[in-house]
Amino acid sequence: MAREVAKLEQAGVLGARHVGRTKLVSANRSAPFHGALRDLVTITLGPAQVLAEELASVGGVEKALVFGSWAARMTGEPGPSPVDIDLLVISGGGTE
Repeated sequence: MAREVAKLEQAGVLGARHVGRTKLVSANRSAPFHGALRDLVTITLGPAQVLAEELASVGGVEKALVFGSWAARMTGEPGPSPVDIDLLVISGGGTE
């Protein structure tokens, strides 16, 4: 993993600093591609994808909708980064 982090640092994707013997790594927010890369990671690995995979194994789910601040940011509405995800799950309700 250290090799991959070093490569991403060299490419300007990540920034790092040391606190004692600990290396702290974070996204390079000043990189011109930061927004596009953040959006790509969010779409492919973010909450909507994870929720879809998890809810696929739950029986009776007819529809699931993400709403609230997280959904607003994903559609481009400005505002602070969301700290939670609002999820509405609609079930068929009956037993078989």
